[in-house]
Amino acid sequence: MLNERTVGQQHYGHCTILFFEEGRLLGETTLALIPTLEIQATCLRQPVLENEEMKVYVSSSSLSIWDPKEGKAGSVACLSMRPGLTFQPTNQPGLKGVTFLASQVIGAPVTFPTIGETIEIKVCPDVFGFRLYGKKADQYQRVDILNYYMVDTAYLYVFTVANYKVSIYVDGNEILSQNANPQGDAIFPLTKLKYVCQSERTEVIVVSAGLKSTFFIRWTPLIHELNVKEDRIHLDMTGPKSTGVTLRLVDSNNQIFNQQNINCRGERFETEIDLPLIQSDWGQFYLTAVYFLTDGTEVPSVWQWRINLSRKTKIPLDWLLNGVGISSETLLQAIIVE
Repeated sequence: MLNERTVGQQHYGHCTILFFEEGRLLGETTLALIPTLEIQATCLRQPVLENEEMKVYVSSSSLSIWDPKEGKAGSVACLSMRPGLTFQPTNQPGLKGVTFLASQVIGAPVTFPTIGETIEIKVCPDVFGFRLYGKKADQYQRVDILNYYMVDTAYLYVFTVANYKVSIYVDGNEILSQNANPQGDAIFPLTKLKYVCQSERTEVIVVSAGLKSTFFIRWTPLIHELNVKEDRIHLDMTGPKSTGVTLRLVDSNNQIFNQQNINCRGERFETEIDLPLIQSDWGQFYLTAVYFLTDGTEVPSVWQWRINLSRKTKIPLDWLLNGVGISSETLLQAIIVE
């Protein structure tokens, strides 16, 4: 009866319903009657990228709807929405600091100017995205760019459609893959990615449900050990090709007397080079190291080595054989016989 007298005759808006029993009023309530709406959105049929704007189209053949994009009322309104995420509890062992996520119900207002009513429509699209975690101390912390030297202990957490396949690609090759669990979660240890890094920046593409998202691994040169023994410089380092380290011989005023570039080889390596000749009367010298990147940018390092100049006195052997007089004080010093 209500439907026939309201919706059937397209009477929408506020209506008061009275409840009677044997002629006695029991109570009343007020309703807002609105027409059936048609809702169309790609997010209702397929997953969406995290933070991607969604267009939801709401239409009615009976009442005009306010379109916030056009700034006027019409039979169709375009609503802009963004997917939401909510935290979900987990009992995953050994992943302290990793936050698990799930799709969240989101809403948007729909206004009918003719009857002065506003309602809220709600949708809950499947959302695809990821979180990158590097280990620091005893727990994991989220990072945006993964340091090459953290790859061995890093994890990638992916949220997607339940049971969907998740693949990780580098240079067009699938390196890792697995299916998400019934909650839509997938966890990847990333150790294997270390062996496909060749340059200073490696692009890693994560694919699932026909969508993809990207992160980068940053690999810069690193000195593991630097020392000077018997006028030989020993260097133990790692880094991608086209990067390296500049060794500089400087005095106490930081004036450069000599410098040499050592190029990285795309793997850990050791090398030795001769220390440049230093005159004993030049004063104190230091060996410093500065990293250089692919584009020529210089990055300071913490490595510095104080050069201990030899104070030994060189005396020809013939002088000693001929009894050249030498003071007792001098004899107590280290003597190099030529």
